[in-house]
Order: sequence, then structure tokens, then C-alpha cells
Amino acid sequence: MEHSKTLGDFNRYSELKYGYETELIRILYYELPENYYEKYASYEYPKLCTILEGRKEVKINETEHFEYDSQEIILLPPQSSVEMRIKEHTKALVFELSDQLMERLRNVVEEEFQVPESSPTHAVVRCELNEKANSLTASMERIKQYMAHPAERKNFLIDLGAQEMAYHLLQMQVLEQNLLTNHRHPVFRAIRDIQEQLPGIRHVKDLADNYNMSHANFTNQFKKITGLTP
Repeated sequence: MEHSKTLGDFNRYSELKYGYETELIRILYYELPENYYEKYASYEYPKLCTILEGRKEVKINETEHFEYDSQEIILLPPQSSVEMRIKEHTKALVFELSDQLMERLRNVVEEEFQVPESSPTHAVVRCELNEKANSLTASMERIKQYMAHPAERKNFLIDLGAQEMAYHLLQMQVLEQNLLTNHRHPVFRAIRDIQEQLPGIRHVKDLADNYNMSHANFTNQFKKITGLTP
């Protein structure tokens, strides 16, 4: 990527000077040396943090403390405080998504999932880069490729990728939020039941019967929301 720098601090000037910005997204690239320590804030935009090489130890909002590497992504809500320790040389790529874009697409995702309108979540979202995240991973890779396009069409393509990325992130957020709070929707009830009762479930039809749904209708709704079959 063309904008690289080992940051001596995380002030906003440095971030924007050594990043790439369009109307809908900011793309920030960091090279962080071993034994590096910093405290910073996520500012006004949701911040998707990915690691290209190495790993980070982070403490977020004085409550969540964990390590992650290139096999996991982190979505920070706006105005998060982060304490970060780097034990080995680490390369990181961060995507800041417009809050207006996220709010606009949130309505689309909630209508698609047929869930009640909710306020934006302020929880940290962690996601392993596995089959469930294939769509999100693909959109991130496309944005990286768009960075190499000629200037006259680069911004247009990157903004298309940003909308796709935001859509998949919101799917993850709405799914996580409703798993905790939605006790009526059959798919969210089913996911909880699968997690709690998996050894006792003999067939998907048994689940569908629990929610007074046909096997086909239940399977279609489950795949529409999660991207996976039951």
C-alpha cells in the first residue's frame, strides 16, 4: 500500500496525513515496532481494525482486554478509548466508515432481518475470519485492490466497496445484538437453542417444528440472516 509510516503517536493529524480518504471511508495503514505502547481514541467514526502481520494486545474502554492477530478483526464503536501494546513488529490496516453511511444501511439491514428498529450498538464486535466472514473479507480485499486503480475512478470504486463492507459489518452487528435481546424471532431463538442444546438436536426439522415453521421456510430464513444453513 502506498501510504506507510511507523507512527510515533496516534494524533489525528498523523492518521489523516498517512491515510487515504474518500467521502465514505478512511483507510489507514500502520507499521508498529516491537515493544510499542500507545493510548488513542477511535474518534467519531466506527473503526474496523485488521492486522496484516504480527499481533496486538488491546484494552478497550477500560473493560475488554484481549490479544488478536491476522485471523480476527475488531470493530470499535465511535469514541472508544484504546490502550495498545505491540510485542512484535506489526502491520495493521484500519478502515473508518462514515457514521452517515452506517446509519443509512442500518435501516436496510434491520428491514431485511425483519427486526425492530434499534439504536446503534456501542459494543465492541470481534469476528474470526472464517466461513461466516467470507463476504466481509471479500469486500476488504476488493477495497485493497481498488487502491491500485487510476485516480479518476479510484474513489468511486472504493466508495462502492465501503458500502459493501458497511452492509456486511451491520449484518454482523445486528445478528450479535439480536442474539442477546430478541426472544421472539425464530432464527435468533434457534441459534441460541443450537448453541445450548446441540447434542440433543437430531434434525433441522425438529428445530423448525419448535417454531411452528416448515423445514424449507425455516432453512431459508436462517440462511438469509446468517449466511449459513442451520
